[in-house]
Amino acid sequence: MKDKEFKIFEESYYDKYGNVKEVTFFIKEKRYFLGIPYWKSITHRECGYGDCYKVKTRFETEVGAINFVKNILCKNVPKESHVVKEVNNINCS
Repeated sequence: MKDKEFKIFEESYYDKYGNVKEVTFFIKEKRYFLGIPYWKSITHRECGYGDCYKVKTRFETEVGAINFVKNILCKNVPKESHVVKEVNNINCS
């Protein structure tokens, strides 16, 4: 299995006068399809107006994006999923 690889991108929004109004950061993960590498944006699910859809996960700072990669993505921490684990077993005999 290949090592996981991520890239962090900065995206800036400029208004009609050329002033920066918003700067956000997002992450892309290197994936493979039939051995061919490609980059896919990390997304999350949002729901509203009776519908759910996937949107690009954005961060306000580069540090926030780096921490997300190191603490969540690299450690395979489940996100947007339900995890059930046995915490105790009681025998009544």
